[in-house]
Amino acid sequence: MIGPVAVIFYNKETGEFDHYSEFADPEKDDRIKFEDDCWIAAPDEYDIRELDIMADFAGSVADYRKGIQLREALDGDGAFRRFRVALKRVGLEGEWYAFRRGSFVDIARRWCMNNDIPFDDPEKYPDPNREE
Repeated sequence: MIGPVAVIFYNKETGEFDHYSEFADPEKDDRIKFEDDCWIAAPDEYDIRELDIMADFAGSVADYRKGIQLREALDGDGAFRRFRVALKRVGLEGEWYAFRRGSFVDIARRWCMNNDIPFDDPEKYPDPNREE
């Protein structure tokens, strides 16, 4: 498996986000600026582990048969696609997206707490995936 091709950083002094990409212009190597202690890496795919979030959701489903279908979808290659198909089949897409958003908020909250960054409650903002 290859490493990340892009890393997002947060500047604790200015509150700005920036990124470094392996595909950036080699003439303009910005990664040196991220060596300053004010820059910290934001959570990446290895910190978020969406497959684990999917498994947690499948395990939380009250309907045993629906939960089994979702857990089975997670086994092997193509799990993300199969999980989406299974979600549609069992009619739990809305519940999944709410669970996923909550999981992401928890990850962000922990990251902020661990890095002494104020956390603004996302409940104050509308969910972009929710239909009004």
